[in-house]
Amino acid sequence: YARNPLADFGRVATHNAEAMEFKLDMHDQNDQSRELFGSYLRNIPGLFFDPNCTSIVLDPKLFESSETINDLLVISSKSSSSSPEPVQPFTVLVRAEIFKGGLSFDGNVTKFLTSSVSNSDGSEGATPLERKRSLMVRNNFAMPLILYNVSLSEPINESLLEVTMMGDPLQILLQPGDSVELLKLNLLNDEVMFKSSLRIDTNVTTFEMPVVSCSGQLHISAQPFVLRIPQKRHERE
Repeated sequence: YARNPLADFGRVATHNAEAMEFKLDMHDQNDQSRELFGSYLRNIPGLFFDPNCTSIVLDPKLFESSETINDLLVISSKSSSSSPEPVQPFTVLVRAEIFKGGLSFDGNVTKFLTSSVSNSDGSEGATPLERKRSLMVRNNFAMPLILYNVSLSEPINESLLEVTMMGDPLQILLQPGDSVELLKLNLLNDEVMFKSSLRIDTNVTTFEMPVVSCSGQLHISAQPFVLRIPQKRHERE
């Protein structure tokens, strides 16, 4: 049986979504090696059971329309022993609300690459770092989208990055297909690296995008050492 027989994926948008995994905490009272089989009461494209890692996988990109999932996963098992004892199948309830569409934006706007661009001859390039940027978001859902709150997962010192909200920060209503300038970013210090995430809470789900400043260069440090190879003594003839 599973100690966590409820897999709730919550509210999920399909646009640019990654596959989600819910790990089942399986327990066998007889401590026997068993082969697991999983099947749903109805065929749902985008919802799978992985018996190798005992996980339920939800891939929002495979849903062609909005859908509410409130289905049972029936898991049966087969013992690897020669005389297996009959095992009663058990069920896991799977829940999710799938919303076709998403909140589109340019993810590069919140990423500051502070290193200079080099030319082919190795000299420093003339491409300047764009310090002042504007983040635009667009509602790609077939329903109105309400932006309730915008926040950072980790605070960034105001001396490093200036973040200015545009419009009413408490509630922004976007009709299907509408766009809005959500905020302005101004990088004040390119010497200090930082990493956070911008969280946008809406009436559908919460969207996140990375907010980082880095050089983009790979630094390799090596510690000198002496390799000593023992010499074999010559055997006496």
